[in-house]
Amino acid sequence: MRRSLYLIIYIVVWASVWTACTDDCADVTSGNEAYISLGASVVGLETVTRADGDNETTEEPPLPLYKGTPSAGNPFEADVCFSETEGEFLHTPTGITNLPCHTQITFEGALEYAMNPENGSNLKYTTGENSPSVYCVGFYPQNVWTVAEDGKTATAPIDGKTDLMFAPPIEGSWNNPLRTQTYNHLLTWLKVCVCSTSQEAADTWGKLKSISIQSADGLSVNLGTGAVTYTKSANASPFVVVENQLLHTTMQEVGKGVLCSPAKEYTLIIETTNARTRTITIPIKWIDEEDVTDEDVTSGKVAGRLFILSLYFNEYAVVEGVCTLNAWNNQDEDLYLQEEQEETEE
Repeated sequence: MRRSLYLIIYIVVWASVWTACTDDCADVTSGNEAYISLGASVVGLETVTRADGDNETTEEPPLPLYKGTPSAGNPFEADVCFSETEGEFLHTPTGITNLPCHTQITFEGALEYAMNPENGSNLKYTTGENSPSVYCVGFYPQNVWTVAEDGKTATAPIDGKTDLMFAPPIEGSWNNPLRTQTYNHLLTWLKVCVCSTSQEAADTWGKLKSISIQSADGLSVNLGTGAVTYTKSANASPFVVVENQLLHTTMQEVGKGVLCSPAKEYTLIIETTNARTRTITIPIKWIDEEDVTDEDVTSGKVAGRLFILSLYFNEYAVVEGVCTLNAWNNQDEDLYLQEEQEETEE
């Protein structure tokens, strides 16, 4: 009996040693220990808004903004790139690892396996004690971004309504696996509210034919550093916020809002039936009334923020604008206009 027990212990120990030696080999193909899996988190989400100070908005935001956290009931669909070369994300899946690879993942709250879209096989780490790193970046939404031929940058158009997000590069390996990407909003959400200071002012201006906002119409991200650059083409058109809107003496939210490139000030083009086209530039301020600086913009602090641009039309054919700030977050809360609205209504 004792001899049989020793034999069992010997077999178990030998099996453990053999398995450890096998795991050190780079050509492990069985089991799922080498499969690449990944999770995702999303930061800077939108709020539910109350736009006119009197009537609560119960509808979902009109822009296609991702809301909540990835789960089975609220999937988050992203383009994801993997590579063993830092800062370079090509799509030439080869060998056992199927790397480098561009793929798509639907995140539902748990870790998801990454697959080669060409044959459905798993992406894998190179195994072994000194296994090389695997780098990863992500893009939202799917099928909007374009990775350059050299795999070092990615671009996307800004159309005023698409919520662009980027998950900067993270690093993992077989010994220290990838875990969670963090997706950040790259655009600033602008909403516009308008009112006339009197009925005479409303008659002076007439009907609002349109309000539009100037913005860059494209962006590029460096896949090595995560740096974001916003670009404006020669034929870029302003994003139209609203068309054919009556002016009222109470503050009204107009249009659906737009997603623009971050800036320290925004230029609005206003056209009415009774006055020529006017252009107004509104500086952006933080909630403590401090001006947004160029450094705030380049550091990414302005992206993922909600600014309310309030326009006041008076009878002297002058329009004045102010802004208030609310961060996008994952809490359902009302958004109120600043105190100046109450003063105007009085």
